[in-house]
Amino acid sequence: MNAKIFIPAILSAALIAVPPAIAAGPHWQNKDIRHFQDRDVHRWATGHWYHGHHDGRLGWWWVVGPAVATALWYSYPAPVYPYPDPYVPAPMVVVPAPTQMIQQAPLLAEPAAPSVWYFCQSSGKYYPYTAACPEGWKTVPATPPSQ
Repeated sequence: MNAKIFIPAILSAALIAVPPAIAAGPHWQNKDIRHFQDRDVHRWATGHWYHGHHDGRLGWWWVVGPAVATALWYSYPAPVYPYPDPYVPAPMVVVPAPTQMIQQAPLLAEPAAPSVWYFCQSSGKYYPYTAACPEGWKTVPATPPSQ
């Protein structure tokens, strides 16, 4: 008999000869996750997929447990197509603080002296040294007194 046919035939016969309860192991007892105890459901809910080497085997693994050293590793022989993570973090935007600009007041030229002065004839004084002039102000050219 050809060895290529003989080996799979023996393996198939061996798997058929083992009852399903023994083949699955005592923990599973031919039940799905709905029949697990609460502590087991929580344990499975915290697991994650891992693709890589473990115990000398390359493949997909369902890893259950908080730490890699103490985790339970379950081999999954079929290809796995896990869903992508639906959470995509928003890009971080850093708005720079506004630059504070101090605007200097423009340098103003000294105001030009008035080109005329106001003189009151009756008081003999110039505005603003007298507040009122009964006959009206007379405009005179603005020339400072000689010193």
